[in-house]
Amino acid sequence: MAKCNNAEYEINGECCPMCDPGNGLREKRACTPITNTVCEPLPGYYCIDLLSNCKKAMKHSTCSSGQYASQNGTEFSDTVCDYCPAGSYSDGTFCKLHTKCESLGKTTVKAGTETSDAECSNGLREKQACTPISNTVCEPLPGYYCIDLLSNCKKAMKHSTCLSGQYVNQNGTEFSDTVCDDCPAGSYSDGNRVHWHCTDDTSTTCVPCPSLTFTDEPNGLTECFSCTVCDANRGLRENKVCTQSSDTVCGPLERFYCIDKKKSSCTLALQHSECSPGQFIKHAGTGSTDTVCADCTGDTYSNGSFSSCLPHTKCEAMGLTETNPGTHSSDSKCGNPHTAVAIIATSETGNGVREKDSTKVVGGRKIGESFGTEEHVLTTCE
Repeated sequence: MAKCNNAEYEINGECCPMCDPGNGLREKRACTPITNTVCEPLPGYYCIDLLSNCKKAMKHSTCSSGQYASQNGTEFSDTVCDYCPAGSYSDGTFCKLHTKCESLGKTTVKAGTETSDAECSNGLREKQACTPISNTVCEPLPGYYCIDLLSNCKKAMKHSTCLSGQYVNQNGTEFSDTVCDDCPAGSYSDGNRVHWHCTDDTSTTCVPCPSLTFTDEPNGLTECFSCTVCDANRGLRENKVCTQSSDTVCGPLERFYCIDKKKSSCTLALQHSECSPGQFIKHAGTGSTDTVCADCTGDTYSNGSFSSCLPHTKCEAMGLTETNPGTHSSDSKCGNPHTAVAIIATSETGNGVREKDSTKVVGGRKIGESFGTEEHVLTTCE
């Protein structure tokens, strides 16, 4: 007889592997003299270590409340869970739609969640029990008011809850709902106490906004808005100061224009563009528009700050010489006319008469002349 290990068992003198239930397995096919034991997952389990034979299995996952099994587990794969869509709930098996209490003529006492259904109620309780000569008399639950009343209340709804920042104008009763109102511009409700109408008039007792805060319309706020600060780093300056009922109005700094507004106040401004040399200012920038530049054309120029291109200076018309021609970004440059100098040199001819050669330098060119005369030098100065 073969001596087998703890995880084996003996059949006909052969040691065969065991399918361990502790590993989620059971025997699918017994060991033979020529084949090994074949294991498979227990029901509700799937194999996680499979080559030619399953060696280990795990239990299928259970979907949580609010989820459903979008894909059932198999012997080779786990259960796939997904969340229920909005308006439905689940205990982990499958999704159900929330009950629509109103469609049943009832009031929703508690809204449905992803894990539970909505709770419905008629909002009623027994006021007087039924007797042999009279019917049951119902009345609204505390915090409810009757909306279907003939001789007996048949349906009630919960009193409205004023929003944070509102005040109770009129308390709800068993026959009427709560009346809520918003605080007027320039005031707020602090949320720590209910503000009521005064006994003798209809004005509210909302709290005025403190310094550097505001509200600009009837509201349901528990605190006022902070006044806007016109930030110079955003190209802004203050045009109108903040009051209890209006925010600061910001405008663009000098030589800036607004690119983003909220209501009538600028929230971001950029500096006006500067025209480049060779361009002129076609349209000057304003508080709402950027500078528009245009190129100079023809025989004109601008350094970028002109409102129109200027014609180049005509040096010759001024009796001057053009030293540098004008471009679209600069004017012509003029200089004085060239100096003319006459140099007369003496030479003697064979007949004893001295002949004089004259050389004129005009505009950088030499012009030579010869004539008989006394030796002298004539210089023409500017």
